[in-house]
Amino acid sequence: MLRVRMGEYTTDSEKKDISEWVDEGTPEDGFSMVKPIFDRDYIKCPSLTSGLSVPPFITYEEVKKATGTDLGEPIKNLASLSHIHLFGIRFIFLTTGLIFSLSTMNLYLKFVQSPCLFLLSGSI
Repeated sequence: MLRVRMGEYTTDSEKKDISEWVDEGTPEDGFSMVKPIFDRDYIKCPSLTSGLSVPPFITYEEVKKATGTDLGEPIKNLASLSHIHLFGIRFIFLTTGLIFSLSTMNLYLKFVQSPCLFLLSGSI
């Protein structure tokens, strides 16, 4: 949150205070120390009417939610998406291979031209 656009309105010492509070695990009793910084610098831009997806940082719960660690997509989802994409690419190669194998061009040109087309198109 300190690297976003509103981070330029805080001083280095205020950024250090917020970073230390986050490093301590964002305890609720330490929120009183950083709340004035949020009230002065971060509450101005994000609001429900601004259209930004940034929470307004008014309450401790909103700030705590924003300081959580994002672990990204689970490996199971990534493996599933990769499998689906590889399955689709397989059909593209299969179709292209069938087109060239059933064509009436010279056999030598089939073996030379097919890999060159894939390399030139950036498909591999």
